[in-house]
Amino acid sequence: MHDHLLFRGTVTTGMGEGQYYVNQPGYQEQFREKLGFVPFEGTLNVKIISADLSKIDILRRSEGIAIKGFERNGRTFGEARAYHATLQNLDCAVVLPSRSHYSEIMEVLCKYSLRRTLGLNDGDLVEIRVSLE
Repeated sequence: MHDHLLFRGTVTTGMGEGQYYVNQPGYQEQFREKLGFVPFEGTLNVKIISADLSKIDILRRSEGIAIKGFERNGRTFGEARAYHATLQNLDCAVVLPSRSHYSEIMEVLCKYSLRRTLGLNDGDLVEIRVSLE
C-alpha cells in the first residue's frame, strides 16, 4: 500500500487563475511528461475542511514531483510541486504552487473536467486521496 493522505473538502469556484496557468505551454509539457497526462484546461478548487488543513503541511514537506518555473514573454511563472492523487477513482494530481494566494484551497488537475465528469457543484463534499510517493 502506498503512503497517502486523505483530504476532505468542498468544491468551490476559484479566481480563474488555474485555467490561465494550466494552459501555459511551459507547464503543460511538464504535466504531460511528469504526470502522464495533459490536464483539462482548469483546476478543480477544493476548500479543505479545517480538520484536514494540517495535512497540507505534511504534503508540502514531502518530495512530490517538481514542476519547474519558467519565463515567457517577460513574465515569470513560479515553480510548483505536484502529487498523484485520486478523486472518486479518477486519476488526477494535486498542485501546490510555491506562490499561492490561499492555503486552504487545493487545486486538482485531471485530464477530464472533474465538475462535468463527476457532476460536481459548489458546496459538494469530496475526498482526495493524495500519494506521498
